[in-house]
Amino acid sequence: MSALFLLSGGLDSTVAATLYAREAGSMSLGLFVDYGQRALEPERRAVRAIGEVLGVEVIETQVQLLKEVTETALVNERAPLPRPSKEDLDCRGEETADAVWVPNR
Repeated sequence: MSALFLLSGGLDSTVAATLYAREAGSMSLGLFVDYGQRALEPERRAVRAIGEVLGVEVIETQVQLLKEVTETALVNERAPLPRPSKEDLDCRGEETADAVWVPNR
């Protein structure tokens, strides 16, 4: 059975795609989404490298709606990215997560 995989360049999608390719069947296509994220280029490079390793073509699409419905720091270049220290993670975790949350991503 063949599958289309959503690849973000992150650990979760990479592991899921790799496990599927190894255990369940072939991947027919990888899909990468440009939603206006600040880390677009590093994510794009990572997805291309993942596609090469898995032997799958990766196509890209744009979903700019996500950038339009949120002002979080992942898509809003005017918003500061949170940079908590290790010591602050326990007490500021929710605050920093809220600062970079992109709904429906």
